[in-house]
Amino acid sequence: MQVSWFYEKLERRGLDFGFLVATNGITGDINRRNAAYDTIAGKLREGKRIIVITLDDIGQLRTTSNLVEMCKTKLVQLAVQVNPF
Repeated sequence: MQVSWFYEKLERRGLDFGFLVATNGITGDINRRNAAYDTIAGKLREGKRIIVITLDDIGQLRTTSNLVEMCKTKLVQLAVQVNPF
């Protein structure tokens, strides 16, 4: 629900990209591509992308360069569909 709602919000604003901060990640299984992972995969086919950021991700950031590198890595993973979450 959280991922679908977020995509809806992006679409209403005419955006095709966003950051979703999800405290404990999102639902489903990345390997089975179900639940929220299926929603993200489906929206990719429409040219819509979100980067999911967890508290663990935030906890590892020490500099703005770390943030930039994390975003780049997640975008590449999203593009090739190798565990982008």
